Amino acid sequence: MPRMSKEGYKFRNYDPLSEIFENYDSLKDLERAIYVGLTRAQSLVRITCAGSNQSEYFTRLITHNEKFISFSIHKQKSLSEFFSSQNQEEVVLTESEMVSNPLELTHYKLIEFDKCPFSYKLRFYYGFIMPILGPMYYGSKVHNLLYQINKIISEERVFTYDKIRNFIQKEHSPFYQEKEKEVRDYLTKFKNDIKGKIYPEKPFEFSLGNSIIAGRVDLFLKKKVGSNKVIEFKSGMSNKNKEQNVVEQLKLYALALKNENITKGVYYFFGDGKKEEIKINNKQATINFLESVDKISKSNFDPNQKSCANCIFSRFKICPNYESPKKEKTLEEFYDHELDYDLELDNNPVI
Repeated sequence: MPRMSKEGYKFRNYDPLSEIFENYDSLKDLERAIYVGLTRAQSLVRITCAGSNQSEYFTRLITHNEKFISFSIHKQKSLSEFFSSQNQEEVVLTESEMVSNPLELTHYKLIEFDKCPFSYKLRFYYGFIMPILGPMYYGSKVHNLLYQINKIISEERVFTYDKIRNFIQKEHSPFYQEKEKEVRDYLTKFKNDIKGKIYPEKPFEFSLGNSIIAGRVDLFLKKKVGSNKVIEFKSGMSNKNKEQNVVEQLKLYALALKNENITKGVYYFFGDGKKEEIKINNKQATINFLESVDKISKSNFDPNQKSCANCIFSRFKICPNYESPKKEKTLEEFYDHELDYDLELDNNPVI
């Protein structure tokens, strides 16, 4: 809920809505927006404001309501100012009570915690936003393309490259043609699977321990007879580390859809066409994920020094393991390229 300021919705000292609607009051509109945001939230709502410039309505709301849990960044700065500052030791993050609340998790967050609990805290408790890099953008394009293909197969019941091309949306057509070899390979390897009932980007949300886990299954295959399957797509090339991660992701999907009789999962790497099917034991998966949730709930979020080489926070004094770098790295070099960057599409597909 942005722009919770004394000036309401003004954009760069200009309020375009005031010219469209007669007797328009931006502050009243701001109060309505806050009310709508609060009443539509199902489990948790986050509201941010810019320091002392927050609206009086917002101030009254959080001051007189015990249900609000707040934290602050002293000497507040934007992230760009923070990352360019030479005095980062002056920035202090105060602890909030959010650990005691139900954790909002995705598979991606579980991986991030395993890599470095301190980085997890900065990103998912304090809201530090990471830049979108080339590998992430490519992953987004591949997932959106596969979503379009599977949606067309599901609705139009066409299964060949040439027939699907007639239904591809205009904005996806150039990439569809560019990746013709990979798309044909995908359609060949999944020709038996996609002829049944398929559900692309199937959403889920379920409770597990002290957590709410949400996401989307890339593709759910429902059979008339026998067990159903969950499928996870990865945009890049396969390797051992990626395959271990994706197996855990498939187990999470099966757990989320436990009423769908899922005993098998399939992962597919779009880059090299590797397809593997695994068996899934929901009982063991439940134990493993409960242990992960418990670790996060009880964590002190200490940094993991083993991950520092590929962590962007390690180059700043906010990280306890900060050391003055001998050589500056580009942003891309700070990311662990063993992971497949899909922009957390399991939560927010760009369609």
